Amino acid sequence: SFHPVKLITTGEGGAILTDNEKYYKILKRFITHGVRYEDFIETKPGDWYFEMTDLGLNYRLSDLQCALGLSQLKKLDRFLEKRRALVRRYNEAFALIKELIIPPADDERVQSAWHLYTIRLRTDLIPTKREIFSALRSRGVGVQVHHVPVHMHPYYRTHGYADVSLPETEKWYEAVMSLPLFPDLGEKEQQQVINTVLAVISR
Repeated sequence: SFHPVKLITTGEGGAILTDNEKYYKILKRFITHGVRYEDFIETKPGDWYFEMTDLGLNYRLSDLQCALGLSQLKKLDRFLEKRRALVRRYNEAFALIKELIIPPADDERVQSAWHLYTIRLRTDLIPTKREIFSALRSRGVGVQVHHVPVHMHPYYRTHGYADVSLPETEKWYEAVMSLPLFPDLGEKEQQQVINTVLAVISR
């Protein structure tokens, strides 16, 4: 995803990578309205010919968006290092707070891109997420819950999933929230976030 809050942006849109020739051709058709420009099913009546053989969408990035994305790629390492430094500061600040579960640190085997920094509340030790969330928002901290479980959305509930129960997913949802994390988050601003979280949690 190249949404503006992701690691790099093209304004909107995204990319898919594959080394599978079959998938590549399917994806190329999908992003151009399901249209083929070669390997036709019908007999080609002339050089103008193209045919729609699949249901597709207009998912092409513009040249302007691609130029922005290419320029962003040159900054990717810098953006990643800034995010990792911010995550290290968050983890150091919250490491001994028993009411919080923090994400594991990177190691040589696994390195996160740190699109989000999520904390989980120990719901056995503190009040509901709604209370903590509201308290942080009221103090100017832009916390967010980025993912509502799929089976809880009205569309899926009305399409056969009304009785689905996913206890672990629901437990996670009741406890998780994201703290501000972006490359231009300054040390002073981050410290304010940290101090506010600690103050709200300790209430």
